[in-house]
Amino acid sequence: MRRVFLLLLLGLVTWVHADVTDCTTPPSEVSALQALYMSTNGDIWHWRTPYSFYGYPWNFTATANPCDQSKSWQGITCEQHGSTCNVLGIDLGSYDLRGVLPKELGALSALQVIHLDNNVLTGSIPPEIGTLTALQDLYLQVNRLSGTLPSTMSQLRQLQYVEMGNNRLNGTLDGVGEWTVLKYLSLDHNFFTGSLPDTMAALTAMQSFDVHKNLLTGPIPTWIGNWTQLEYFDVDGNLLTGTIPSQWGNLTKLLNLYLNANRLTGTLPLQLAQLRSLETLALDNNRLNGSIPVAFGQLTQLKYLSLSNNKLTGSLFPEFGQLTALQSLYLGSNHLTGPLPRQLGQLTAVEYLDVSENRFTGPLPVDLGQMTKLSNLYMQANLLTGPLPSQLCATAIGDIFAAGNLFSGELPACFANFTQLSLADNRLNGSLDAQFFSAALVSCSLSHNALTGRIPAVPRHSPLLYLELQRNRLNGTVVLASQRLLSLNVASNALTGPFPWANASQSLQYLNVSNNRLTGTVPAAPDALFLHALSIDASFNGLSGQLSDAFSQAVNLTYLRLAYNAFTGPVDALVDVSLQGQLSSIDLMYNRLSGSLPASWFALPQLTVLLAASNCFDEAVPADVCGAKNLTTLVLDGMGS
Repeated sequence: MRRVFLLLLLGLVTWVHADVTDCTTPPSEVSALQALYMSTNGDIWHWRTPYSFYGYPWNFTATANPCDQSKSWQGITCEQHGSTCNVLGIDLGSYDLRGVLPKELGALSALQVIHLDNNVLTGSIPPEIGTLTALQDLYLQVNRLSGTLPSTMSQLRQLQYVEMGNNRLNGTLDGVGEWTVLKYLSLDHNFFTGSLPDTMAALTAMQSFDVHKNLLTGPIPTWIGNWTQLEYFDVDGNLLTGTIPSQWGNLTKLLNLYLNANRLTGTLPLQLAQLRSLETLALDNNRLNGSIPVAFGQLTQLKYLSLSNNKLTGSLFPEFGQLTALQSLYLGSNHLTGPLPRQLGQLTAVEYLDVSENRFTGPLPVDLGQMTKLSNLYMQANLLTGPLPSQLCATAIGDIFAAGNLFSGELPACFANFTQLSLADNRLNGSLDAQFFSAALVSCSLSHNALTGRIPAVPRHSPLLYLELQRNRLNGTVVLASQRLLSLNVASNALTGPFPWANASQSLQYLNVSNNRLTGTVPAAPDALFLHALSIDASFNGLSGQLSDAFSQAVNLTYLRLAYNAFTGPVDALVDVSLQGQLSSIDLMYNRLSGSLPASWFALPQLTVLLAASNCFDEAVPADVCGAKNLTTLVLDGMGS
C-alpha cells in the first residue's frame, strides 16, 4: 500500500521518441556517453533484446551516432534541431552499470531525463551535473552513491521528479529549495542530516515527498501548509522533534501521511480531521500524548491508521465505527483505558486490529464477530475480562494474541480452527475439547491459566509445532503422535504416567515436562527420537531406574535437566561426548546415581554448568575437572563452586 502512489507517479513519466531523421550528434555528447560507458564497465552491461525493439548496444566507432534512426542506441532518446541531434534522455535502469558517474555528463546540455537506477554506481555525484539546466527527471535510486548533494545542483531549476533513495548520500537538504517546480522527491534510506530548510517552503508544486529512513532533525515546519498539492508525505524513521503542526489541515489533497518513528511530542491536532481524502495515517513510535480526537471519526476514507507506541490516553469513542474503509488499525502500546466500543464491529473491512498493551477493561464485545475479514487480533496485556466470545470464530482470524488479560471461562472449541493462539496468563478454566489439536493450530500458548482435565492427544497429522500448557491443573498422561511438533512445555501440572515419548516427534527441539508426577523408567529411545533436541527438562518428577542412552542421540542438545527424580545406577551411557559437543548444561542433582562421573564429560568444549550433588557418586571431584576450560558452575556432593 505504501508505494502505490509512487508507482502511479512513475507511470506518468513516459519516453517520447522524437521523429529523428538524418542528423549528427555533437562530438562532445558522444564523448560524454563514451565516458559513461567506460567509467561504468560498459562491456558487461545487460543489453535488452531484441535489438530491433530496444535499440542497439553502444558502438564507439569513428562514425558513431547515438541518434542514428536506422540503428538507434539502446537507452538513448534524442531530439533534432536542424541537422543536429541532441541527447534528450538516458534510460539505463537495471543495466548493471558498475562504477562512477563521470564529470563528462555535464556536456549533455540538452539532457532532460536520466534513468540510472538499480545499478551499482559508487562514488559521489559529480558537481558538473549542475550544468544540466534542462534536466527534469533524475532517477539514481538503488545504487551505492555517497557524499553530499553538490551545491551546483541548486541550478537545476527545471527538476520535477527526483528519486535518489537507497544510496549512501549524506549532508543537508539546503539546496533542494531551489527546485521550485519539483513535484516528486524521494531520498529515502540515506544518511541526510539537518532540518527541513525554510527554503523548501517555495516548493508549492510538491505532490510526493519521501525522506524516510534518514537522520533528519528539528521540527516539522509550519510552512508545510503551503504544499497544498501534496498527496504523499513520508518522514518515517528520522529524528524529528516538536509537535505536529495544525497547518496540516490545509492539505486537503493528502492521501498518505507517514510521521512515524520520530520523536514527536504533544497532542494530535484536531485539524488532521480536515483531511477527508486521507487513506493512510501513520503516527506510531513517537511520544504523542493526550486523547484521540473524536473528530477522527470523520476520516471515512482512511484505510490504515497506526497510533501505536505513544503515550495516548483516554478511551475509544463510538465514532470509530464510522471508519468503515479501515483495513488496518494499530493502537497498541499506549495508555488507553475504558471498554472496547461495540461499534468496532462495524469495521468489516479491517484485517489487522491491534489494541495490545493498553489498559482496556471490560468484556470483549461480541460485535467483533461481525468483522468477517479480521485475520489478526492483538489484545494482549490489557485488563479485559469475561469469557472469550465464540462469535470470533465467524471472522477470518488466523492469529489471536490475548495473553496477559483477565479472561475467564472455558475456551470455545472453535478456537481450534485458528492458526496461532496465545492466551497465556489469563484465568481460563475448564477442559480442552478432545479434538482441540487436530484442526489448524500451529502455535498454541495456554500457560498460566486454570485449565483442568486431560491434554488432548496430538495426532500424527496435526499441524501443531509449538505447544505451551505449563502452570495449569492438567492431569492424565501426555499422548504425542505428531511428527511435526518442535516445542512442548507442560511443566507444573499434575500429569502422570511414563515419560512422554511413545511415537513422539523426531523433530522435537524443546521438551519440558518438569514439576509433574511422571513415574516409571526411561527406556532406550526409538531411533533418532531426540535427533534435533536442544533442551530437555524432566526434573521434579518421580522417574526412576537406570539412565540408558536415551538422550545420547541428541547431537544438538545444549541443556539436559533430570534433577529431583529417583534415577539410579551409573551415567556412563547418558552422554556421547563424541557426538554431543554442544552440550553446555547438565543437571542431575537429587537422584540416586552411583559410580563416577565420566572423565570424558569434562572434555565437552561448551560445558559451563554441571550439577550433580545429592547422589551416590564415588568421587566428589574427578581429577579431570581441571581440563574443563569453560566450566563456570560445578556442584557436587558437599561442594559448590
